[in-house]
Formats: sequence, C-alpha cells, structure tokens
Amino acid sequence: MTFANISPNTWIELWKKVQPYAEKSENVEQIAQKFIDVIYEEFEESLALARLFISVPYDELSTFNQNFVKNLARQLNIESALTNTTPVLSLLGTRGNEPEWNDCRQSKGHLGIPLVSPEFVDTIPMVSRLLNQLGLGLDWIGMPAEKLSLQTKSASDVTGTFLVQDAKNDLDSKNRRIIPMQDFVADYNIKTVFGFGGRYLVGNQSVIAAILFSKESLTVDTPKKLSPIIRSFKVSTMRLLKKEKIFSL
Repeated sequence: MTFANISPNTWIELWKKVQPYAEKSENVEQIAQKFIDVIYEEFEESLALARLFISVPYDELSTFNQNFVKNLARQLNIESALTNTTPVLSLLGTRGNEPEWNDCRQSKGHLGIPLVSPEFVDTIPMVSRLLNQLGLGLDWIGMPAEKLSLQTKSASDVTGTFLVQDAKNDLDSKNRRIIPMQDFVADYNIKTVFGFGGRYLVGNQSVIAAILFSKESLTVDTPKKLSPIIRSFKVSTMRLLKKEKIFSL
C-alpha cells in the first residue's frame, strides 16, 4: 500500500496486527519494534525509514543507552547539563531500507537525544519542529518534576502531527534546513517527513513520536489519518512504562 491509498480506518487495521503482540510483550521496546515493523511492511513501497521515539529519564535508560548518551553529551559539550532526570528521546523501534536501520543499537547518532534544555533542543531543527508541531512546545524541558506533573495533569491527552512537506527545501524560522541530512534525503529519494505523537499522562509524562521518511510527497492529511493509532499504542504500553519495563536489554 502507498500513503496515497490510506483511509480514515487504515490505522485500525494496522493496530489489529500490533495488539495481540502488545498484550503479551514484556517491555515497551518489544511493542515499539512490532509497531514500526507493521507500519513499514504495510507501506514499504513508500518508506525509506520508520522510527519510534519515547523520552525516558536518563537514570531509567539501559546501561548501553546511558553510555551512548553520555558519550554524545561529551561530544556536544553538554555533559555538565546532563542529570539523572534529563529526558532522553530514545529510539525504541526502527525499520528501513538498509539492514543496519533495523536495529536500534546500530544507530550512530539517534539512539538517545538528551533534551537538556529548551535552548539546546532549539539547535536541532527537526526535533524542535517535531515537539512544537505536536503541540508540546519546549518550555517543559528542564522543568522540575512536580511542576511538569501539575502542567500535564491539567492538559488534555495531546495527540498531534508533524510534517516537513518538502524534505529537501523546507527551512525553519532561522533559515535552517529542517532535515539536515541532505545526503540521506537525496540518496533515498525522501520527499516528505511526517509523524504523529504526544505525551503520556502517567509516570514521567514521557513524550512519544513516530517519524516516517516517505518517498511520496504528502500533505498533513496523511499523518492526521494515521495519528489515532498512537493513542492505542500509549494505552497498551502504560502498564509497562509505569513499571519502568522499557528496554529489551
């Protein structure tokens, strides 16, 4: 199937393929990988890469992921800002055209992105655009846990969409390319990058986002039709998130 052929009910059929697996999985990562596998296999003709991220406090990361994030923070000169409660946008599901894109732990730069401050996140155009378009903004980053809890408890169950319609040319308000990996865009004929996500209103109020790199030129209608599936994913993983059963390793 191509994205041009989806209907408002496509997400329901996709979730039916994930749900039985979700009910018996032992951690969030297992469900995330199945979720991304189902989406990629359904739209393989149109996709180069599909990924799912969830923010996880640094001290709840696996040892492997903590080491990755610590090394990345050192390279970016932000290690002093990294704390045990820093939310790390963690890659939990990945599937793509290349074999190495099918294993989260082979990711060279995106296994975990430490969200140490609004100012730092604003230096990453795609992540900044993602959080803003999902309706989450950046102000919550670095907020004390008790303030964040009050803020999110009073919020609705936010589910938003993300769209970079022209991956090659779209710029942000600072005249930066939103998708900086232009070699990747050219080599895999990426036309549109889109996604959907929101926030869990339990535990650490983790952010969740699915990001899809499409070979089709698309409009916001596509992520809007698919976005309800993220609510089903959140419901199916809340029990595991509360128990901090997140990673496979």
